[in-house]
Amino acid sequence: MVVRVKSPAPTSVDLAQVRAYLSAREKKRIQEQERARQRAREIVRAAARSVIPAFPQVRKAYLFGSAIRPGMLRRDSDIDIAIEGHLTAEDYFALWRELERAIPDRAVEIVELDKDLRFAERVRETGEMIYEAQDSDIESRHRG
Repeated sequence: MVVRVKSPAPTSVDLAQVRAYLSAREKKRIQEQERARQRAREIVRAAARSVIPAFPQVRKAYLFGSAIRPGMLRRDSDIDIAIEGHLTAEDYFALWRELERAIPDRAVEIVELDKDLRFAERVRETGEMIYEAQDSDIESRHRG
């Protein structure tokens, strides 16, 4: 014996209400994503202030990439940090390890600006400076 269940009669859908609901949901998602990006930036700035001074070779550090562009930082995005200064391989990996510890929910990518001048210029123009050594301005005045 087969029992058939009658489904309710289709109701009309108010497309304006559906659009309003979807629009509100998307707006909320974007706001939450922006709050997460701002929190990530705060964590990165705090990490830079606490970690980088232990590496005196680093004159400046910049945040760049998806973390500085609204709507671009996803849950799986890494944190891109560019540094000015010459690090030994040992110091590079020590800095990377310490930044990853200080920024626990994200992978960290470190780029040395002294190795790619064209890229360095773009980072300096569009990136967000998150660290500057106290004596870097004095050093630059003595060089030039």
